[in-house]
Amino acid sequence: MRDVYLPLAEELGCVLLAPCFPAALTADEELHNYVFLRYGDVRFDELLMSMVDEVLAQYEVSPGKFWLAGFSGGAQFAHRFAYLHASRLAGLSLAAPGTITSLSPHQQWFTGVKGVQSILGIDIDWVGLRALKVHVAVGANDTRPEVTIPPSSPLFCPGINDSGGTRVARAIRLHELLIDAGIESHLDIVPNADHVPSDLVPAVSEYFRQAFAKAN
Repeated sequence: MRDVYLPLAEELGCVLLAPCFPAALTADEELHNYVFLRYGDVRFDELLMSMVDEVLAQYEVSPGKFWLAGFSGGAQFAHRFAYLHASRLAGLSLAAPGTITSLSPHQQWFTGVKGVQSILGIDIDWVGLRALKVHVAVGANDTRPEVTIPPSSPLFCPGINDSGGTRVARAIRLHELLIDAGIESHLDIVPNADHVPSDLVPAVSEYFRQAFAKAN
């Protein structure tokens, strides 16, 4: 993922950080548990912020907001991160997330945001979210039903599959949920694109290019 965005970073004069989170800590889907922000005693949202702060200090970059993009599991992590820390973000791009979290206070975290304060010790950053411009992208051909979580999975919980049976359906639903919550969102369904990072790079890059130009 780092290499495909290097040309954009060089074009915009940005520092590019591709975080590598700890994995294989235990068992049962541990390679993907970063997407829910916490696994055991590990808080992946806090890890990301500490990585950003380390880069700022190491390269003497002025502190400020940063841009966040994620693909697939990375997009799952990124939108949940934004729910809690939107005030840290200048922009957010979510490409082809497999499972999504709504902003419903009636659904338990992580299908909704009920109980997030007691679970993670932090509440939803509504002020930051409503100041954030979000980009949601998905390939038009990303229609395999592999995102459906079966009841036998350790990730299964009530409502986990309610947002649709494909990544296209779930991206559309996430976009709708953001709009309904008063958050600015733009949806790109990319023609002839599948669940391949490089297929979505042009759409994500164009979002950041335009957003960066407006911010500067």
